[in-house]
Amino acid sequence: SSPKKKEKKEKSPSPKLTLKLEIGGGQKASKKMFEQQQQQAKPPPKKSKMVLQMEEQAKAAAKAAEEAAARAKPKGETFEERQKRLQAEKEEQERLEAEQRAQEEAEAEAEAEAEEDEEDPSNVGEEGEEGTEAGYGDEDQEQEYPEDEIEAEPEEDTKKKEKRRGSDSSDDFVRPDPHEEERWQRIAAVEGEEFMQQMRKYSQAKRISEKERDADWQRRREQARNPKFINFLSDRAVEAGQSVRLACAVDGPELSVKWYHNRKQLERDGCHRIINNNNILVLEVLNTTILDSGEYSCVISNQNDETSSSCIVTIYEIFKDEPKPPSIQYIKEYYHLRDDELTIECHVHGYPRPVITWWRGCFQVKPSYKFTMLEEAHGVCKLLIYKPGNKDGGIYTMKAINSSGEAQINHTVEVARNLHYHVPGIFHARDKIQLDSLKQAKKAMEAALKSKADSDQRRAEAEEEQARLHPVKATPERLVPAKQKLAFATQLRDRMALEGSTIKFVATVIGPDPNTRWMKDDKWVVVGGNIKNLSEEGKAILEVGNVTSADSGVYKCVAKNDLSEIETSCYFKVYAAQADGDESEPIFALPLRDVYHASQNDLILDTKVRGNPRPEISWTKDQIPVVLDDRVVQIEHLDGICELIINKPTINDNGIYVCTAKNKLGSQSTTHTVVVDTTHTSRRSSILSAIAIQEGGGGGESADAKAKGKK
Repeated sequence: SSPKKKEKKEKSPSPKLTLKLEIGGGQKASKKMFEQQQQQAKPPPKKSKMVLQMEEQAKAAAKAAEEAAARAKPKGETFEERQKRLQAEKEEQERLEAEQRAQEEAEAEAEAEAEEDEEDPSNVGEEGEEGTEAGYGDEDQEQEYPEDEIEAEPEEDTKKKEKRRGSDSSDDFVRPDPHEEERWQRIAAVEGEEFMQQMRKYSQAKRISEKERDADWQRRREQARNPKFINFLSDRAVEAGQSVRLACAVDGPELSVKWYHNRKQLERDGCHRIINNNNILVLEVLNTTILDSGEYSCVISNQNDETSSSCIVTIYEIFKDEPKPPSIQYIKEYYHLRDDELTIECHVHGYPRPVITWWRGCFQVKPSYKFTMLEEAHGVCKLLIYKPGNKDGGIYTMKAINSSGEAQINHTVEVARNLHYHVPGIFHARDKIQLDSLKQAKKAMEAALKSKADSDQRRAEAEEEQARLHPVKATPERLVPAKQKLAFATQLRDRMALEGSTIKFVATVIGPDPNTRWMKDDKWVVVGGNIKNLSEEGKAILEVGNVTSADSGVYKCVAKNDLSEIETSCYFKVYAAQADGDESEPIFALPLRDVYHASQNDLILDTKVRGNPRPEISWTKDQIPVVLDDRVVQIEHLDGICELIINKPTINDNGIYVCTAKNKLGSQSTTHTVVVDTTHTSRRSSILSAIAIQEGGGGGESADAKAKGKK
């Protein structure tokens, strides 16, 4: 008879084997094993005798407490009896809580012992490995397990799963509502007030994503930043009556902004305008007065810190002199033997600056080879008479005229020259030669002046004829904004040049979109040949090369835009190098000096030179030839005055200037040191400087530049 095969006992794997299979350890599991494991019913966990006994005691104690609470309150209970009863109930409650804690500790110890038994390598580990080999290895091999162990293992698994399961997934537990006061009071009565408060706090916490946590961190970090200035306030200076605008850029969360003037807080009103545009803070003070000068501060603050920025605002007034009629202090004369020149000098004051004219008897004295008129600083006016003779004596009158009045003063000049009596048969040849040379030089100068007068007369007659043929009806003057009007920053000046030289006419125009054209003797200049138009933006430049006598005449620059038209003109004379008469080497009749014209911001170096043939003039600065351009211009006048005009002088123009006059008989030089002072020497000069800086866009040139010279 064949032996009976022992039936295999279906056993569930041990907990350790289950863990191994879940994490991929042990041998490969079959699908049948997991299906049988899911179909198998899970028996309720077994409880030890000690646990059952403690549960019965707890139930009995709870039942006794309920019966005691259900008893009616005895009538006529005194206060002491009531206190004793409450004390007994409190002790009974503490005893029950102690028993419950002891029960929980016993259960925890039992579970810990069960876990130690499962983790014992001598028993559970070997059995797990044998179970792996027996249950999932060779199917013909038989292995027997005790029934108690088979039944206990599912109970332990169930207990572990129940222990791992959270309160949210429990069927008997519902998360408390944070606003359900009754339930929280019950929890406080059982677990204590501190435990209840902590649990209530956790129940109110929201579960947020990583992105939300990062956004919240960024928000907190932003809120923790201190306020700061990106651009600070800067000092300002403006004219009284104008508006001043203070601006700064700030950064920081939830900023509070306050403006102060001399530590007094400012508010929005008719004189103060406060603007906050995207963290650009602006304070605008309207219609300023001297009282608005002082320290201005901007204070920004938030919950973290406070910071400020300050600046100084200066409000100045332009003091205009009151109109004053001319007044003449004194008049005197002195004679220079070396130069053979008589000087009549007087001091004139008045506002506006008077116009000075000189008269000899009833005839007005005009600039010529004989007479030179100068106006120097501090109201000094001079009339120079070259080589005075007996015919130059007489009464000289100086007249000063302005809009407020006029004044005049007389001075008698007596010239005593030795009279030559000619003895018959004796001829003074040298005296005659000198007299002839003087007459010829005088005739040449008069011819040059006459040509200018004729040109002026022809131009005046042409204008009158034009006005007669085409009368212009008076129309109301068009109102043009000041910013749209054109103006000449530098005017054309009368000049003369040596034949064959190159000359430049320069006029600087201020205003929007100027269109400049040139005219000669009231006819448009045709560019070509020796005439070049080198005009650029804001400057009209006409260059005439290799000049001849045909180039002499009146040159005019016309500037025009859509709203205004202006013009400036000058007389230009070309002279030949050779001249008839007694030849002489160059000599400087006047020392080299400098004069500053504030109205045009020009520094002028001038001197007077004589010589025959007429000397050729050249200028050097620090032994380097001066480069003539649209800013530095050299001009020679009919009466021998030579000028070097420097527009908008700066400290770079400081140095030693030398003017050299040269002809075929020799050369002479005169030297002058120029120091351009751009510092503010007075309140009035500082005001003019501030105005010039504002109008010129803050370019490094000052309107109060002064040249201090020394011979």
